Amino acid sequence: MMTKHDPFEELDDDKKPKGQSIKQMMLENDHYAPKKHSKLSFVIFIITLLIIIFIVGMFII
Repeated sequence: MMTKHDPFEELDDDKKPKGQSIKQMMLENDHYAPKKHSKLSFVIFIITLLIIIFIVGMFII
């Protein structure tokens, strides 16, 4: 029977890192939920950028 090789197990066995292991950090990244504030800020930034491009375009023409 073949077992799936996990390269992160080798890293965890060879050297015990201080704090979190790479595997743990990757698992936390999978469950990371972006903040609502950052999404709202991004939308406002894009809209502002489009308005500025539109105004500059009107002056050029």
